[in-house]
Amino acid sequence: MGRSCSEGPGTVPGSHGRMGCGDSSIRLRGQRLSYTAAMPTEIFQASRWTQGNHLFPTLIEVTETAVIRRKRTLFTRNEMSIHLQRVASVRIDTGLAWSDILIESTGGTDALASHGHKKKDALRIKQLIEGAQTQHLGAPEGDGPTKPCPFCAELIKAAAIVCKHCGRDLPR
Repeated sequence: MGRSCSEGPGTVPGSHGRMGCGDSSIRLRGQRLSYTAAMPTEIFQASRWTQGNHLFPTLIEVTETAVIRRKRTLFTRNEMSIHLQRVASVRIDTGLAWSDILIESTGGTDALASHGHKKKDALRIKQLIEGAQTQHLGAPEGDGPTKPCPFCAELIKAAAIVCKHCGRDLPR
C-alpha cells in the first residue's frame, strides 16, 4: 500500500490541494511560482497476516533523503533509518505470497529488515531507492568521453595518451 505526495501533507499552503506530483508551477495569490519537483514520500505497510505484524504492521517510508522502518509494539516504538547515499544494497526475498526486504548500509551498521510486504511494494521500494541514488550520483564534472584501454581493458578517458592503470602508451 504505497501513498504518495498527492495524499495528505505535502501540499503547498494556498494551493488548496490542487497541486499534483508532476506539477512544475503553481498559482499563489495571483502570482505564478515555479519549483523543483522533489521525489514524493511513499509509505509501504506490511500485511497484518504475517508474523509480528498482526496488531502493529511494519511501515517502510522512502523519503527524498532516507529509508525509514517504523515498528511498533504495545509499549514501544522502534524507528530505524538509513540515508539513501549510505544504502549499499537492497535484497528482496520473494515467497509464495509475501516478500522480505533487506536494506544493507555501507557503514557496517545493522541492516534494515522487514517482512510481509506485497511483491509489487517490495519492487517499488527497490526502484525508489535505486532511482534516488542514480539521481543524486551524477557523473563527476570534467569527465569527457571514455574508451577501454586496448591493453588492459580498463576504462580511460578518450583523450588519454598513457593508460593510468597499466602505464602503457596508447596508440593514436
